[in-house]
Amino acid sequence: MRTRLRLGISRVQLAKRIEQLQKQAEQEDDIPSSPTDAATEAYSGRGSKGASALARKLKGDIFRAVVLAKAKEMKAHRDAEEALIAANAAKHS
Repeated sequence: MRTRLRLGISRVQLAKRIEQLQKQAEQEDDIPSSPTDAATEAYSGRGSKGASALARKLKGDIFRAVVLAKAKEMKAHRDAEEALIAANAAKHS
C-alpha cells in the first residue's frame, strides 16, 4: 500500500516536472516547435547555439526524470515481490 502511494506520488511529480519543462520550452521563441524543424535548423546552420543547448538540456531533464521514475517503479515492484516472498516463507514455516 505504501509503495503504491509512493509510486503514485512519484508519477504525479514526474508529470508536473515534464509539464513545467514543456511550458518553459514553449515560452522560448528560439526553440523549434517540432523535431523536424529542429533537425532542419541544425542541418542548415540557422539555429542559435543557445537554443540548441537549451533544447539538449530540456531533453536531458525529461530523460532523467523518466529514468528516475522507471527506476523507482522497478524498485517498488522488486520490494513488493520480496515482501510477498517473505510473507509466503513465514506462512509456510
